[in-house]
Amino acid sequence: MEEVFYPEGYTPALGHEYQFKLETTAAEETLRSMLDFAHRVTQ
Repeated sequence: MEEVFYPEGYTPALGHEYQFKLETTAAEETLRSMLDFAHRVTQ
């Protein structure tokens, strides 16, 4: 399991389910992290 945290005051502010707003950098980073994790645990 991996956790993704962003610092308090991160700009732009992240709302609930930010990871689905794929036009944002935070969502792209979280998606990339999730895909890397899925790849590692299914090898």
